[in-house]
Amino acid sequence: MLACLGLMTLGGLGWQFTQKSLVAYVARQHTEPLNSQQVQLIDMPTWMSPLLQAQLQSLIVRELALSPMNGSSLESTVDLLAANPWVEQVHRLSRTSDGQIWVAATYREPVAMVRSAGAYHLIDNHCRRLPGRYSQKQMIQVGLPLIEGVGEKLPGVGEIWRSDSLQSGLSLAHLVDHQPYTDQIRAIDVSQRDRRGRLRMQLVTHRGGQVRWGRAPGRGYPIESTDEVKLQSLQSLFERCGQIDAGGKKVDVFSKTVLIHQPVQVQTALAR
Repeated sequence: MLACLGLMTLGGLGWQFTQKSLVAYVARQHTEPLNSQQVQLIDMPTWMSPLLQAQLQSLIVRELALSPMNGSSLESTVDLLAANPWVEQVHRLSRTSDGQIWVAATYREPVAMVRSAGAYHLIDNHCRRLPGRYSQKQMIQVGLPLIEGVGEKLPGVGEIWRSDSLQSGLSLAHLVDHQPYTDQIRAIDVSQRDRRGRLRMQLVTHRGGQVRWGRAPGRGYPIESTDEVKLQSLQSLFERCGQIDAGGKKVDVFSKTVLIHQPVQVQTALAR
């Protein structure tokens, strides 16, 4: 028994020595620094810009140790990625035999911009604020729907923007997206309220017109027309006038009868 115990002890010590020697050997064989080209973002979404891709790759390179035997650096890199506002979930991070780093993750896609605190900010489908503070010129270049008039305070990066008006604006943005007249809409205004404090939404066009939508999507009927009828009214205006604001006017689509209001200067001229 003593002999067996001695052999086991020697075996354990031998394994520890061998393991340390193996780790040291592998570390010596991987002295070349990692570079961003070795990091492969698997199934990278088409909306991701080259700049964001490079930022994520650089983050991984800075955190990941050179030695593939260093498992703790893999874990810390996963934690760092998971904490990034652009990353919704990290599914897998692994090394290949040829030194490549493979990253499988789900990312938060920007779907709209919000004007607040003198700048423009990206949000995802859950109204989570994404990194970046954009100018008006940059906002136009990005080309996402714009929501204006959100009264709630700007949250921190990565935090959810808890605002019913913003959520309603995002719902309306989805409704009018990919319509033949979408490019006529400059912004969705959620700043207006009725006498009872209920949200009254409107589409602001590039010509300065206003299409008054009414209550938030799904909340207007039966007092107002259904969302489907409102969309049909917009389509009819587009087909008849070429413009959903009837040429820079104020248009009501929330009632059963579409009303087109003449600008104030035209009304004054007619009165004379």
